[in-house]
Amino acid sequence: MNKRTIKILAFVFLLLFIIAGYPFWQSKIKLGKKEKKYEEINFVQFNKDNTDKVIIKSKSEEVQLVKKENQWNVNDYPASQQQIESFFNSLANAEIETLASKNPDNQASFDISADNGVMLTLTGRFGEAIYLIGKTGPDYNSFYASLKDSNNIYLVKGDLKQKLITTSSRWRDKTVVNISQEKIAKIEVSGKSQFSISKNKEGKWEIDKAGVKKILEDDKSTNILSRFSPLDADSFLTDNEAKEFNLAREKTTVKIFDSESKILAELILIEKNSDWWVGLPNKEEKYLIYSYRLGPLFDPEKEKN
Repeated sequence: MNKRTIKILAFVFLLLFIIAGYPFWQSKIKLGKKEKKYEEINFVQFNKDNTDKVIIKSKSEEVQLVKKENQWNVNDYPASQQQIESFFNSLANAEIETLASKNPDNQASFDISADNGVMLTLTGRFGEAIYLIGKTGPDYNSFYASLKDSNNIYLVKGDLKQKLITTSSRWRDKTVVNISQEKIAKIEVSGKSQFSISKNKEGKWEIDKAGVKKILEDDKSTNILSRFSPLDADSFLTDNEAKEFNLAREKTTVKIFDSESKILAELILIEKNSDWWVGLPNKEEKYLIYSYRLGPLFDPEKEKN
């Protein structure tokens, strides 16, 4: 057997060995690679920076979040930046667990429809994606979702669904005022209640009621001042409630001053069902604030809550 024949036979045996061992080496290569999870639904590609519009549409309401010059608005009102941050955090943490169904006939049983579920539309740098969010999964922190016009239904882990069961008022900015404690030098209350709170010459906070002054303990004065940094509303008044507010005669005014007697904020309040309806001069919005938020101001002797 000459050298040429030996070389040919060696090459043939080597080729057969490679072919025979291919399945084994292929499995090893696959084990070394991290298998990509389902890519049809890719929530994480949308974030606060690259997204310009979010539409949350349910059977009862449609919420439109639109970003203009880095400021988010909800249905043409300023949106709460805290709510926006929370939404995109939930979007980033939504994790596809498994493919639950490929059968289009199963969509109704998973509430994957515009009638029973929630339609989430995200628009941004990567174009537009429309998702159908269905019923809650095996536990409260999971849900079913599908890409619009797709038969595939996925089980998704995370609290994103909870953020979508909402109304437009929940997304609105409810900050009434936001004044740091260090800037406040005096608070003056007039109307049904009349008193003022300010610092005396010794640097102690005192309350003055009809000329009778009383020193406030440090924890109680701090509890009062902290109410305005920030003071958040719990909701907004309806149109009818706002009209009632504007027509009300008996109102309480709270003015907050700095050390140079400049008015930092002015709040107009009426007490309603043990809570407060609140407005600001030259501002259309009227707010509902639960009594406990302003309780320390009107009852400074009460224990801190």
